[in-house]
Amino acid sequence: MKSRLLPAMMCAVAMVLATSLAQAQVAEPADQPEPAAAPAATDPLEVDAEPEPELGWDDYSIKAYTVQIFGGSFKGARYLELPVKPDRTQVELGSDRVMSFDGTWWEPDELDYNIYDAPIKTIEDGFTVGMRLGCYLAEQFHMDLSVSYSSSEAVLTMMNLQDPENPFREEIDRDSSVQIFRGGLSMMYDFTRFQAFGIHPSLGFGFGGVINRFSNLEDVSGLYLVGTASLQRRLFGTASAFLEYDLTAFSMSRDELHYTKSVTYSDIVVGVSFFLDTVPAEVRALHESERAESRRR
Repeated sequence: MKSRLLPAMMCAVAMVLATSLAQAQVAEPADQPEPAAAPAATDPLEVDAEPEPELGWDDYSIKAYTVQIFGGSFKGARYLELPVKPDRTQVELGSDRVMSFDGTWWEPDELDYNIYDAPIKTIEDGFTVGMRLGCYLAEQFHMDLSVSYSSSEAVLTMMNLQDPENPFREEIDRDSSVQIFRGGLSMMYDFTRFQAFGIHPSLGFGFGGVINRFSNLEDVSGLYLVGTASLQRRLFGTASAFLEYDLTAFSMSRDELHYTKSVTYSDIVVGVSFFLDTVPAEVRALHESERAESRRR
């Protein structure tokens, strides 16, 4: 009997030990290595972005702007000038009449054309004011858009031939309120290399339109060409002073004749110019130093 119980007891003990080992393995699993930390997410824009290249002098299409205000004297011109008729001149009836500034023709009963002859109509001298906006496309080359207003008078004079031995010119009519409006575009070049005492010259030419407005007569307009010469000197900061001479030429129609006459106005003005830089100071300074170095070579 004992011999039978001993194997049975040994089997029972073996089963208990095996069950205890299995429970221990389940309760205490083997240490597992901790997973490695995921790399930090990166911004694709930061990876692909490249540093912007620095802009140089040539990258700026417009180098600067200028604003100018000016005023001065206006010199007018003759726009009708007829000679004294020779004695044997055959004149068609009514062809020698002259238009007054109120818009009516001088009739023979108002003006004796046998005494009065050789009419001259003149735009008198006056004053002019205006402003100009400039755009520098290069260091010394700029295009200017300008407008101006001039105030003047128009005068009609004729030769008084009542005494053939002592003829004299007499004023017949006057328009005391003549206004001249001009607007156009000019191309200018600053000769900064030829400056003395801080003063440099500028030359240019341009084109535009002119309107001559009388008190009662119809406006007389036309296209003009203008030549400009100026001297400029820096005052302080971005402000400069300039002295300028303008010569404006255009064709002007007349009521008395069926063809136009070339008329030239001239202006002498002084003004103030303000320089508005669009290029960073360090870029401009680098360009000027490179230009000075190239000149020394």
